[in-house]
Amino acid sequence: MFKIQLIDHLNRQILYQGKAEIEYTNQGVRYCFANERFSFSWTAYKDTLIIDSISEVHVHLVLRSHKRTKGWIRTEFGEIDVSCFTHHYEMQDQRIEIQYELDMEKQSQRFEFVLEIKEAEYAVH
Repeated sequence: MFKIQLIDHLNRQILYQGKAEIEYTNQGVRYCFANERFSFSWTAYKDTLIIDSISEVHVHLVLRSHKRTKGWIRTEFGEIDVSCFTHHYEMQDQRIEIQYELDMEKQSQRFEFVLEIKEAEYAVH
């Protein structure tokens, strides 16, 4: 089991801190974590990050460094297409940094997140 911390870097806020399941996929790593309000899945590859966030809405984004990509937001009223431009993506052993702009219906919003990964420490008796 691993411990992670998801930080909203722009607002200097910890969005999640706790346990995560980690699954090694074909050339990537999937981090799954949840609490009573939302669930997240971050699948990280060398040059791509796929984010799935589920709460009142389901957000699916495919992010590639310095590229414009597409995603969607699913609500109870239907699905909205979005586009993203990733300004920065860096994947390290115990840290993922992502900075992107989300464009939806002539509106734009910037996001900066850091996901810190630590192996859970267990006491040995």
